[in-house]
Amino acid sequence: MPSPTNLDTDTHLLTFWVDYHLLAFTLDRVVRLAHYPAMVQPAGRPEFLEGLVNFQGTATPVISLTRLLGTGAQEAKLYTPIIFLKDTNGTLGLLVDRLQAVFRPGQWQAQPVEQDWVFNRLLQGIASLRDNSQAGLLDPAKLLLEEEKARVDAFRQQATQRLAKLT
Repeated sequence: MPSPTNLDTDTHLLTFWVDYHLLAFTLDRVVRLAHYPAMVQPAGRPEFLEGLVNFQGTATPVISLTRLLGTGAQEAKLYTPIIFLKDTNGTLGLLVDRLQAVFRPGQWQAQPVEQDWVFNRLLQGIASLRDNSQAGLLDPAKLLLEEEKARVDAFRQQATQRLAKLT
């Protein structure tokens, strides 16, 4: 796990809620914020894969963080927020319960992960925020296991091939 001192705290921080957990990404990883769009929900998809959207002409998987983290069953609605992140295979959408705030550089500090955080293996640090709260700083590279990445990428490729046939 990278030391929190290696984290770039000279960037903005986006905080959001998944169930009752306050989590965060640095904004340099975020491509776009959007509301729940029309989505293709292929049969046989893993439970955590909400579906696929056409994002900027590319089939983009949308993961339900609530289901992935096992914190409950999220019912996505029209205004449920999605955070689109840079991914090694393009873009990945993450369905969250609600957005909280954006913190400017200097309004948050990176701290090491404490032993008692629920999602230790997914965190690259803890963000101590100006309002004295803390958010788990998620590492996008650790969100999915290799097997989960392979399944999601297979659905992404299948949807990309279908989109290509339409154009």
